[in-house]
Amino acid sequence: MAGSRKRKFYEVSDENIAIQKFKRYHQKICDASIDLPIEKPIRRMNRILIDSKDDVFIFVDFAKYVRKSVDIKLIICLLSRYNASLSAFDTSIFDLLRILERTYQINLSAFFPLTWSSQAKDSYQQLQNFGATLHNRLTSDQVLGHLDPERVWLSLLAIDAKKVKCDQNLYDPRFLLRCFISTVEEGSDVNFFQKFFLTNNFQLTARKFIDSNALSFAFAATSCSDKKERAVSYYILRRFLERLNELSAENFVEKPLFAYLLRIFRNSIPRPNERLPHVVSHFFARTSKLLLNPSDSVYASILAFLTLKPTVDIGNVPEFYKLFLSSSTHFHNDERHWILKLLSGAMIEPNDYNILQKKSGITLCLSLFASNISDRITRKYILLILRSVLKFPSLAYDLFHRHNFHSWIALTIQQSFISQWDAVFLCQLFITLYEQIKSYCLIKRKNPMKLGSVSMKQRMLQMVAPKVDFLLF
Repeated sequence: MAGSRKRKFYEVSDENIAIQKFKRYHQKICDASIDLPIEKPIRRMNRILIDSKDDVFIFVDFAKYVRKSVDIKLIICLLSRYNASLSAFDTSIFDLLRILERTYQINLSAFFPLTWSSQAKDSYQQLQNFGATLHNRLTSDQVLGHLDPERVWLSLLAIDAKKVKCDQNLYDPRFLLRCFISTVEEGSDVNFFQKFFLTNNFQLTARKFIDSNALSFAFAATSCSDKKERAVSYYILRRFLERLNELSAENFVEKPLFAYLLRIFRNSIPRPNERLPHVVSHFFARTSKLLLNPSDSVYASILAFLTLKPTVDIGNVPEFYKLFLSSSTHFHNDERHWILKLLSGAMIEPNDYNILQKKSGITLCLSLFASNISDRITRKYILLILRSVLKFPSLAYDLFHRHNFHSWIALTIQQSFISQWDAVFLCQLFITLYEQIKSYCLIKRKNPMKLGSVSMKQRMLQMVAPKVDFLLF
């Protein structure tokens, strides 16, 4: 009994301390002007909420205090400082809002559709002044208009990529996906899966949704490693298809094309919440933008491919041979550039490399680069593909072992058509290859049977290196 009373005393004491800390951080965030930094109180509030999350049924008074004290002013202060990026500050704000909603049941429905930065301050100031009934909510077109399409596309290319966790130039995919949910729902009920569209104006939003790269982002997010984010992306695609079916072709003339594309995508998924390879999801992402531009030289080839079969093989690069080895009289270069550009942005994981290798993709790229039919743009994209592959030590070893990549660089750099830019890039690839092989060999040194092979590979690279250095400088 004495031990139980003592434990209860410490729990009450800790709970009171948590309440006082939360109250202090809340006041600092709300009282700070827009120009003053609030990183520390946000991080500390986030930490105390996370620390108390597992004890939410013990710290009952703390949980009640949080629900009572989190008001409109605090949420407005957070959203007006939020820039939806992957910076450490924006990530802490997103995490804070998420734990408030999920763990402490703070209802954020009054703030939907969610917006951010200065636009959030202007919009939510009306909510604070006039209340939810008189608040003039932003339309979905206004929310999508706040996005930078180019930045959305760069964020799309960085999904699951390494070394982008604190990049303030990229949108946070978690926030974007939840933002897009509200733009594909109908009706007037306001909740997290908000319904605020009317059918008669969805044709405007459908085009805006595509032009802002939101549809492309949803396609690309089906390759996300996080199951929850993948589920959200599939939900967005399903709801967008349902909303398209409610429109007539007169309201949105491209409706049949996009409905057909989404059905092909749906029919190609073997299991619920399947994780797609990036090369496949990026194909659909780029195709969704292409369908709005019939004048594009690749439009006819992609459309012919889509009408050929009811499904797409998600275990291979779609239409790789036809586009890479294009037989088009007028647009062979454009088609080759299109598929190479797709591959240069989709080599994000070793699995993407393995899928490309099913079509002997690297062998074809190396052969094309050194041929007379390759142009400057083709060589640029091939170099970008090789650079993406060399990010992984195991794949660098595969290039070294199976493709004799180091010798290929030494021979290719001697070609007369190689520009100075190409030569410098090839030299950088050789240095990266050398470093990755060293890294790979350090792991293999632990195996005595591999020691002789490791030493031989290092000597081979050292023999070729002077040749590359001489030709470049």
